[in-house]
Amino acid sequence: MDCHKDEKGTIYDYEAIALNKNEYVSFKQYVGKHILFVNVATYCGLTAQYPGMSVQGEDLYLVSSFLRKGM
Repeated sequence: MDCHKDEKGTIYDYEAIALNKNEYVSFKQYVGKHILFVNVATYCGLTAQYPGMSVQGEDLYLVSSFLRKGM
């Protein structure tokens, strides 16, 4: 089952709300770079893996949620 079969475009058509909630971050700036998207529940008590998900360097970006601007 494809819940989004009529959705067109790529991940680069999306933006995320920055952690400070004052701006959107366009995924277009990450074209050609490696991105890891992680869907997480932050307050469920099962977050022991978070320290291991820390990424150092500029070659990998961690994005925890995303949405299309205007939604």
